[in-house]
Amino acid sequence: YHDQYLDAQTDSTLLMGDLVSCKLSEVPWNSSGQERFFFDNPQVCMFYHAGELALVEYGRNEILGSCRTEHINSHLLSVQLSEGQAENLDEDRRKKTIAYLIDKQTIRVVDLVSGI
Repeated sequence: YHDQYLDAQTDSTLLMGDLVSCKLSEVPWNSSGQERFFFDNPQVCMFYHAGELALVEYGRNEILGSCRTEHINSHLLSVQLSEGQAENLDEDRRKKTIAYLIDKQTIRVVDLVSGI
């Protein structure tokens, strides 16, 4: 899948995209060049910098959400966005959730739409 995804940076933005679906995103960001990108989820690009994981939904030009964690292994976090018929729903009614480890024994589940 390495040829499917794009990540690039300018002085003031990060660009990422899924080249198969042609969904591209550009978000404001003061890049240090130390960001690590993860393309394990087909709906969301994740990038990690200085203890913070940020998520960008492909095709949207804003950061969907972020969380502080030191556990960034793709087996230790889960991002779920509603698909299919749900794409016809209003943005406020779509389900967008992340589950991640706060520490070795504590999982946090956050609704990215409401922040709760």
